[in-house]
Amino acid sequence: EELQAALSTAAANGGDDEILLAPGTYFGSFKYFSEEDFSLKVISELEANPAVIDAQKQNFGFYIEGNKTRADVELSNLLIRNAFSVAQGGGLLARSLYGSLLLDRIALEANTAREGGGLYAENIGKLILRRSILRNNLAAYFNPDGSESSTTSGGGASLRNVAEVDISYSTFESNRASSALFSNNSNSEMPWTSNKKIIIRDNSFLRNESDTNTVSIESSGSGNSEITFEGNEFSKNSEGGWANGLLSVTGYATPISILGNSFSENDCRAIAFKVQLDGFNNAENDLVIEKNILSQNSGCKWIYLGSPSDRSNHRAMIRNNVFDENSIGFDASRASFESLALLNNTFVGFDEPSYASFGADFEMTVANNIIYSQIYETGFEFSGVLKIGTLKNNIFQKITGYWDVDEGNQTVDPRFFDVEGSDFHLSPDSPAIDAGDNSFVLETNATDLDGNPRIGNSLVDIGAYERETSSLHPADINGDQTISQTEFDNYNAAWRTNELWTVAPEVIPVDFVTRAGFLLQKGGTYKNIGVGKPQTWVPVND
Repeated sequence: EELQAALSTAAANGGDDEILLAPGTYFGSFKYFSEEDFSLKVISELEANPAVIDAQKQNFGFYIEGNKTRADVELSNLLIRNAFSVAQGGGLLARSLYGSLLLDRIALEANTAREGGGLYAENIGKLILRRSILRNNLAAYFNPDGSESSTTSGGGASLRNVAEVDISYSTFESNRASSALFSNNSNSEMPWTSNKKIIIRDNSFLRNESDTNTVSIESSGSGNSEITFEGNEFSKNSEGGWANGLLSVTGYATPISILGNSFSENDCRAIAFKVQLDGFNNAENDLVIEKNILSQNSGCKWIYLGSPSDRSNHRAMIRNNVFDENSIGFDASRASFESLALLNNTFVGFDEPSYASFGADFEMTVANNIIYSQIYETGFEFSGVLKIGTLKNNIFQKITGYWDVDEGNQTVDPRFFDVEGSDFHLSPDSPAIDAGDNSFVLETNATDLDGNPRIGNSLVDIGAYERETSSLHPADINGDQTISQTEFDNYNAAWRTNELWTVAPEVIPVDFVTRAGFLLQKGGTYKNIGVGKPQTWVPVND
């Protein structure tokens, strides 16, 4: 009662408000109906002991109604659980807030709703979700007897008509719905129609069960949505419907950047990425899929450039990726894209022939790639009549199709460092070293999948990795190729306290810490043998 009274007072008292929650459990459903353009903060008093809101399976946990005000609302360090709503929004429901909604260190667990089991946000100016956990939530329809009928959108979160979305350092785990994270912009009531942005960066999507896509982003209104999907981890997710997969983007959305993500041990029916764009755009590259790793997934075989309502001049570039033990295909037969460039990728171990199909007036460039399967020698099968086809400086067993330019290609073993260990860096005697075409390295400061300079010597290497033996372990601050006790202690302490490091990677991986400890135990002095990090740093005498 005290919490609800404080929220009601804050909604209309003519000023900014901050509510500090003492440790403990607050039972029931709580509402904040804003009547003014002032800010509200609801924060746990003790950082180490988050307050708990337990809805006791009665309704939503926390409801924010903005009433079209420009108010800013922040919830921080709370656990919201056990909501059960037959409408939208289980754990947290937010509507018509034209200011911003900041959710920091929020745990949404074991909540259920018709849509947005953990979080439902609609008509929001800006949503920031960071350092949060959305776990064991469900979005579904229910029969009159209370039994589950079918899943709906957004087991973890469903976002509708949110002008700016910024989701980072959060975990979506073991949610069940037609999608774990769903976002749709149709601008049904919004005062903004353009400059929409969606940034989903450095999150983990783990063990979610989806009937369609793990992450689904739709943009069906006027104006484009700029989408950045970067540095996320997808692992052990499962998709139940055919022609669905890990990530889907449809509608008016350009540019789209899918960068530096990891997809491993997921179970798809057909599609890894689906991109289906409407509208006309003159961006240099409307879709960039770069520096991603797809490894040991089941059925995640398609990159689908789909069939929109009108054909446009969108361009796609896929480069510096590793596709390992995935049967990968590119379907552009009915695409809005006018061109597709595959540059410096490594395709290995696919368990059946992979292929690409495309329609007329389509430009295809395949350059500096390794396409190698130890099972099937057919490699890629291309079907369709290309407007312009370029096949240059690749290593493959066989590629079919007619090409206007067919030069510098090799049919040899690329000699990876450790195929069984899924380390597809190049061995010192690899024919891919210095065998690429520099004209397909489009930026002067371009980097490979490891972040090393894309041209190490005078010529670019073929494949996703440039052979490089000069980079230092990030703990080696003074650059003397020796890990001292002080350097290890500082690095280890920064990892334990989640402190960002001064050199990349800023977020310290645990295996980098253990490798530094191993090198210290072996005397500290090390060398770089040019393979995957952190295994590339070995004691100098090895």
